[in-house]
Amino acid sequence: MLHGAAPYRDVFDNKGPLLYLVNAAGLSIARGSFWGVYVVEYCSFALATMLGFFTLRRTLGILAASVAMLFFVLLLNRVLLGDVEEEYLIPIQWVALYLITVTRPAAPRLRVYFVLGVLGSLPLFLKPTEVGLWAALVAVELVVALSGRGFRSCIERLAAMVAGGLLGSAAFLLYLSSVGALRAFVDVYVLFNLGYTAANGWLSRLSSILFGAGFFGHVTAAAVFVLWIFACRLALLDWRSGSRDRLIYLAVAWWPLEIVLSSVSGRRHGEFYLTWTVPMVLLLAIALSATTARMRKQDGRQIARTSLAVLGVVLVALAGTLVPLERQAHNLAGLLVHPKYWSSPPRNAYAVADYIDAHTGSSDRVLVWGGYSANINFLAQRRSPTRFPAQMLLYPTTGGYHEDLVRLFLDDLTRHPPAMIVDTSPTYGGRAGTPPLNTVPGSWPSGPRGFRNAWLQVFDYVQSDYTRSATLSFYPHWIVYVRR
Repeated sequence: MLHGAAPYRDVFDNKGPLLYLVNAAGLSIARGSFWGVYVVEYCSFALATMLGFFTLRRTLGILAASVAMLFFVLLLNRVLLGDVEEEYLIPIQWVALYLITVTRPAAPRLRVYFVLGVLGSLPLFLKPTEVGLWAALVAVELVVALSGRGFRSCIERLAAMVAGGLLGSAAFLLYLSSVGALRAFVDVYVLFNLGYTAANGWLSRLSSILFGAGFFGHVTAAAVFVLWIFACRLALLDWRSGSRDRLIYLAVAWWPLEIVLSSVSGRRHGEFYLTWTVPMVLLLAIALSATTARMRKQDGRQIARTSLAVLGVVLVALAGTLVPLERQAHNLAGLLVHPKYWSSPPRNAYAVADYIDAHTGSSDRVLVWGGYSANINFLAQRRSPTRFPAQMLLYPTTGGYHEDLVRLFLDDLTRHPPAMIVDTSPTYGGRAGTPPLNTVPGSWPSGPRGFRNAWLQVFDYVQSDYTRSATLSFYPHWIVYVRR
């Protein structure tokens, strides 16, 4: 993008356009270095932490806010050093939660809901499954209104939210249209992602929820589940009293929605579950605030037992974060001491980038075959010859046989012949089901005839126009091809 490329039009990737814009801003700040993205990421987390503390302190008290934000910081050990959508969602969630808590239920301001709508458009163009907070808010507003509490006022607030969401969405669509990427955006971000999401069944989705619990630690997830049950009890008592505390209702509805949305694809990637973080923190804060308030008001033995039980669960939730924290601290220490051997790219990626730099010109294009090593193009500062630098989007494992995309891939290679091809399939082929380029042409394991024939043409092109040049002395060995 910094050199004139447009998302979806020039790069086929199913991530949201907001992620591209944030990364481009970070790279421009650091003059092309990925550390600029890290700076943007961690500055946003620092601001989110301060805003989260202020929001919870104002609403639930300083003790609950302090312990909850300690829990938040401990949960952040699961944040990856990388540019995943969920990490940018967390600051947006805190801003939205702040706006929700500052508006008075008796006299809600429509402009606040309008801004909430604008904020709600950001997850739509970051990752559509990240709208859990806004879905929960709409559900809470409707339930409260249908109980006889200002239905007309509720419709006005929701209309303001929709107006804000439409305005934010229009801004993104106008940008995509201005760079000629709107149609490609629909094809990739909407239609392709629908197929990608539908590829797995319900068993995969259920197993991914268990994986998400393990991502934070099963002890912590189980403790938060107990706190959620406690929050459900608080919500029921509040409903019976008629006070209608929207924050409690929101917490009860929000976390289950995030669990469901994070498992929609049925794929077990750790970053998918970072959306659980803020609702988990909110549940802990509400439970702690309610418990300490009761302990101050009453001195009954039964109340004391319940309060001690809740406090014990809070301590268990905090303690459960320490095991994954130790692992992440070890990784962070390795990153600081030996950054080239501990950062997110594979250890071989830097050596491969150096090899490419030494054997190609700055204007040459390099194809990295195998699906999971597009970062090598970035490290070597060599453009990919295709809009598919990460070819796993072409594979059957992504939910369908995309014969048309394979033909686009071949068309890109013939129009922009790469000066070098690096075959990384010995390392990554097993994970993506990718055959190495030196196998029998068309040896794709399965698929319709048209899909296999499209790949047959790709393999024929490579074997007719390229010759094996070297085997890189890494483990496992990667093969280099150059033009005949």
